[in-house]
Amino acid sequence: MLWLNHDLFAIYSDPISRLHCYFMKLTTKVALIFGGGATVMIMVTSFLIFTSTRSILKKNISAQQTISAAETIDKIDRIFNNYLLTLQTMGEEEDFERFLGGEKNIQPEINRRMRELTFLTGPWDILFIVDRNGTIILSTHADEVGKSIKQEPISNVAYEKALGGGLYYSDMITSEDTGKPTVIFAAPIKSESGKRPVEGVIIGNMSWPVISEALNTSSIPGEFDLYNSKSILIATNRDNPLNLFNRDQTVENDRKRFNGKQNPFTTIGEHAGDSEPYLITHAPSLGFLSYKGNGWLLLAKAPTRVVFGPAASLALRTTAFMVSLIVLIIGLISFLFIKIFVRPVVALTNTATAIAKGDRTQRVAGSSNDEIGTLGKEFNVMTDTLIKDAAQISSISEELQKELNKSKALMESIGDGVVAIDRAWNIVLWNKTATEISGWSQNEALGKSFRDVVKFIRERDREENIMFIEEAMLHSKAFSMEGDTILIKKDGSEVPISDSAAPIIEHDGVVSGAIIIFRDASRERETHRLHSDFAYASHQIRTPVAKALWMLESALDKENMQEIKGQVSEAYQAIQSVNKLSEELIEVSRIDQKQVVVEKTDVELGDVLSGIVNDMAIKAKNKDVVLEVHTVPDLIKITTSIPLLKKIVQALIENAIIYCKENSTVDVDATIDNNELLIRVSNIGFGILDEDQPAVFTKFFRGKNIDTTAIAGAGLGLYIARGYAKILGGRIWFDSKGDRVTFYVSLPIS
Repeated sequence: MLWLNHDLFAIYSDPISRLHCYFMKLTTKVALIFGGGATVMIMVTSFLIFTSTRSILKKNISAQQTISAAETIDKIDRIFNNYLLTLQTMGEEEDFERFLGGEKNIQPEINRRMRELTFLTGPWDILFIVDRNGTIILSTHADEVGKSIKQEPISNVAYEKALGGGLYYSDMITSEDTGKPTVIFAAPIKSESGKRPVEGVIIGNMSWPVISEALNTSSIPGEFDLYNSKSILIATNRDNPLNLFNRDQTVENDRKRFNGKQNPFTTIGEHAGDSEPYLITHAPSLGFLSYKGNGWLLLAKAPTRVVFGPAASLALRTTAFMVSLIVLIIGLISFLFIKIFVRPVVALTNTATAIAKGDRTQRVAGSSNDEIGTLGKEFNVMTDTLIKDAAQISSISEELQKELNKSKALMESIGDGVVAIDRAWNIVLWNKTATEISGWSQNEALGKSFRDVVKFIRERDREENIMFIEEAMLHSKAFSMEGDTILIKKDGSEVPISDSAAPIIEHDGVVSGAIIIFRDASRERETHRLHSDFAYASHQIRTPVAKALWMLESALDKENMQEIKGQVSEAYQAIQSVNKLSEELIEVSRIDQKQVVVEKTDVELGDVLSGIVNDMAIKAKNKDVVLEVHTVPDLIKITTSIPLLKKIVQALIENAIIYCKENSTVDVDATIDNNELLIRVSNIGFGILDEDQPAVFTKFFRGKNIDTTAIAGAGLGLYIARGYAKILGGRIWFDSKGDRVTFYVSLPIS
């Protein structure tokens, strides 16, 4: 019988062992879970019960204050309406009309009636009757009789309004007669039918304490402040208020903020002078029947601490009762759960722990037929199976490890760079050759995005080239990269590469990534380039050599010396072009192999340019082209290689002359900018096509938009000029707009 290795078996049983060791006891864990859950539930429930109960009570308290404030302002409106109706009734009494009509013999009866009305209505601070002439003829204050109403401007306004036949009431004013706060009411004295004219006016100043008494009869505690339309405090139930009869800016701001609200409403806030939040009810005066209101506003205020105190207390008592009930229920559930479920699981855990320690004879004693009893029986079966399978797994693991080591060794020995990516383009494999080619170590590359580390670009347009990888993953087959692909290494240098990408396909046919294989193709590219350059150069040399031979052979058959000279001259020109091409090829070879010797000396720029222009003058004249040199800084000395500088400028000017239209101008100028020499050579010719522009500075380049068969040269001048510019630490570029082309070369002065 094969016995299970103790360490390997410990791996299988380790989760149960770790569970037992970490949580100590399952009973403790369950207790903590139930306790923690109960605590959270109790806290949440307590919070919800407390806040909901308190919220309901607060709403009820706010509603009660709103109702009380509405009832109080309505009571005040009804009081004013009663004053108006009382005065209207008094004005319709026949005795007053008769007295004003001239029956002076009823004077005693009128005096008696005034005393009765003063006692039965009101209360009034003063009542008086004014005739049509504006003279006070009756008054509860005897000293007022005989005076003109016009002596009292405020009362005169009431008199004028009532004399017109209507009822009148003022805002709260200070009485001109008593000096007390009051509201003036006035009514015309006329017949009840209204058919006879107005004989006079009855005017009364109400007793202001009536309003204070109305504010003190509220059913709820708190401050009741009455403000007129100008937000001046005119009445209150507070003792000795400091701001009585003063304008309250806070109330004025509230009026603007709540403009348009006609019904009473309650908010929580603070007014000027308040030291704590208040429950504030705004109850506007809406009038009642004949009294249409004065725009007054009643504010009922009570500290939230006072009015909401009972609500919080009741909410706490309700919460305490509910929490006690929840704790009792949770405790009962916890006890039953531990007894029914936890204890059997603890027994199972103890058995697993014993097996993990090496006692393979231990088994779970299953006595019940429920799910936990079944779990114990299945655990015993699983233990027996694991003991049998563990030995086989150990053997298989050893074989797999050997194969894995072989695969790793093979991967590292491959001469090509090998990179594997997943579907998210993250690098999951990176071999040693990939590090050597790219400069990125395995630790730097693994886990990173492929495009952040490996930068494949096309050499011809400098665009990213990963299409072959995308196609491999999309079409589930291998694709090769384009032939002009280069890799930008970690240090920024470039290396030509080639090869392909293949998809990684899972057993179910799903593509899970790709394998990219690449190698350094520098030697291949160089060999191909040299072969191509040699073939093209051979063609360029063969043509003028053949022409020279043909001309010389033809000259041998001629007898006319003039014809012989002409053909020998053409042969000479052909040999000269071969010589020039040979020299250019030698220069190209030196540039490519970095064998150019640079000896820098101080030289005046004007001398160099004038010499080059003189050399180019004949070629320009033969093409009917005017060569103009513009700005050249005087006496500017630069430290550079004179031969290389001449080669660069000569190549640019010669190129401009060759591709210039006849009877046009080639412009040359030079400036100093930022400690650099900038030379511009411009012509009007054929322009450079957009598709040709990336290849302008390559070897043997000839534009597609011109007939090159009639133009001498092999297309090496601009390549050589750019090479020399780089050697001197400068750069060369061009700008093509329509027919005008301008070449620029920038070189350091020293």
